[in-house]
Amino acid sequence: QPVDSTGTVFWSMGGIWGNASFTETDVEILPKFGSMELKRLSIPRAAQVSRVMLNGTEIPYRIQSDGLEFEQPVDLHADDLLRAEYR
Repeated sequence: QPVDSTGTVFWSMGGIWGNASFTETDVEILPKFGSMELKRLSIPRAAQVSRVMLNGTEIPYRIQSDGLEFEQPVDLHADDLLRAEYR
C-alpha cells in the first residue's frame, strides 16, 4: 500500500497481478492477469469502509482489526474491479 494512503501501486501474488488505486473515497483493486480466491483484504482505514463491490455488485463483508473479511470467498479474475468505498 502507498505510504501516504493515496496513489496507485502495482501488486502481484502467485499467478495474479494488477494495480491498486487508493484515494480519499475508495480503494480499487484491478487485476490485469490471472485469478485467485480472495478471503481477506488488508487496506488502509478498513474500519471506515461503507461498502464493497465486485464489478458493481455489492458483496457482504466483515470489518476485522487488520482489514476486511468476505463472508464468501471472492473469485477475482483479470479485468474485474473490486472496489471498497469509505464513509
